[in-house]
Amino acid sequence: MEEIIIKDSLKITPMQVGGDGKTVQLILTGYLDTYNSPEFQMHVNQLIDSGINRIIFNCNGLNYISSTGIGA
Repeated sequence: MEEIIIKDSLKITPMQVGGDGKTVQLILTGYLDTYNSPEFQMHVNQLIDSGINRIIFNCNGLNYISSTGIGA
């Protein structure tokens, strides 16, 4: 899995967790807001569609998250 950068404001670093291949931790860095949340949702949906059934969102690196970002 490769690192994803959305609109120069959000970096998503996916990491496999465990040995079953169905759990991913997403390390989020930057901002999650109205501007980038639609693309963020698209990437999360792609993970789910690929068979990932457990996603851990590591938000320690977020500097800001809007209410729209929380909704995403």
